[in-house]
Amino acid sequence: MLRYSEHDHSQCPIEKTMSVIGGKWTFMILRDLFSGPKRYGELQRSLNGISPRTLSMRLKELENEGIIIRVIYSEIPPHVEYCKRLAKLNTFC
Repeated sequence: MLRYSEHDHSQCPIEKTMSVIGGKWTFMILRDLFSGPKRYGELQRSLNGISPRTLSMRLKELENEGIIIRVIYSEIPPHVEYCKRLAKLNTFC
């Protein structure tokens, strides 16, 4: 019989999910984005105590995993919004 430590967990969807959203700030970012698109400054104000570097890193990680998208508006002044990706509908924001 295989012991727990001998199992290959690299294909486990639960482990993969927890590695992506398991962090304190990551989960709180997702919580805020479920209410609608947010700009960087809005996220930083709502996440009291997060450093700008940590927020930027977590947003990039979520974007790279395809969980959120970054929408760039080419207006004057230019601005960026982050929003969740609706997986079932393959639509955004």
